[in-house]
Amino acid sequence: MEHIGKNIKRIRQEKNMTIADLANEHISAGMISLIENNKTKPSIDRLQHIATNLNVPLSDILGKYSREELRKIIQTFKEKAKLNDPEMTIEQLEKLQNLLPHLGEMYETAIIHELIARHTYFLFALHPEPFKELSNQDWKYHAEKAISLFNQLQMEWRALSIKVLLANASALEANYEEAIEIVDKALKEDIFEDNKDAQATYIDLLYIKAMSLESLGKREEAYAIAQKAIDYMKKHFIMNRFFEINNMVALLLYDNFRFSEARKVAEQVEQFVTLTENDELWLDMLFNQIHYNEFYEENFKRAYELIDQTKEALETERYAHLADYQIKDVHTFLKDAKARCLTREGKYEQAIPIFENNEHFIPEHITMNPVDTSLRIISKSYLARCYYRVGKRKEARKLAYDTFNILSDYPHTSYYFFAREVLREVTR
Repeated sequence: MEHIGKNIKRIRQEKNMTIADLANEHISAGMISLIENNKTKPSIDRLQHIATNLNVPLSDILGKYSREELRKIIQTFKEKAKLNDPEMTIEQLEKLQNLLPHLGEMYETAIIHELIARHTYFLFALHPEPFKELSNQDWKYHAEKAISLFNQLQMEWRALSIKVLLANASALEANYEEAIEIVDKALKEDIFEDNKDAQATYIDLLYIKAMSLESLGKREEAYAIAQKAIDYMKKHFIMNRFFEINNMVALLLYDNFRFSEARKVAEQVEQFVTLTENDELWLDMLFNQIHYNEFYEENFKRAYELIDQTKEALETERYAHLADYQIKDVHTFLKDAKARCLTREGKYEQAIPIFENNEHFIPEHITMNPVDTSLRIISKSYLARCYYRVGKRKEARKLAYDTFNILSDYPHTSYYFFAREVLREVTR
């Protein structure tokens, strides 16, 4: 009970109120002094009168932790979360969960709900096995609670950023129409013009909408929304999604055989990444350039050069911070890219063992968008072609059929047409 008196005194002083200011016909100054100094146990009725006079929820008075203590806890969580250790994240999430029954409806409480929502979802999406160890896996409850608290605090832009999380989650679950609905509803909120954080969130929302439209095969609409986002970024000098959105545009252009335009966009992306000196973006950019050169440009020499460049970069101190699973994913991609180039060059016997010993991980607990799925599945069409060319006709036909059946869900992509071409080739 000692914390109740401390809370009342702290809130009163934050509001520049004296004990006399707080007293009224329901509770005397003397009684308030006794409560603040832990000399008596107040009834709920008295505490409610004090809360009313302080213009705060009763829960703020009953809260066990001061705002300063909560800020330190929040900062500690953020620092440990940067380590990208699932087990440590779980431990820290459990600690935050245990705080909630003792907290009032204040800014720090909203932040804690937001942290729980984001990092619980992060575990679900990237670390499904550790995620199962969490005692409370309902990240959406915490997202909605954070939205509610931020709206109460008139921090609508913070609430809006959590709606981005909800929309993105719907997209990852292949609920693209739902994601678009969440985005369109959020875009109607009139809070964007004078708030840079809200403007950055506006761009995030457009990005999710463009991705969802592309996943639904509505490529012209997706391109228009992506261009709208790019124009908005330039107008407001906010580049939070410049890399992702321009990569989407480049891929859409390549897939529509508008190669010269796609190259210009890819060059702009490289200039942007060079300026930012961001190691993660640099790695992603190399992945994209390898794919463009192998699949669309058929410039295998350049693709090989980029593969070697990426391998060399991984050995430097620059990428020493990557987790083992991240390094494994990079090497899987690079081996796959090399095997594809070898296939395109007709070096089938060299490509086969690389494909056979280099299986892509495809998560079952989330649904990847059509492009990501296609990029992982299409290699099986390459392998089918290799089998066919070395005389393994039965294996080639089965693999080609299986791959085509999966990619037939995405008939608007070049990967589908490639799989169809291979199927026709091996079934002549």
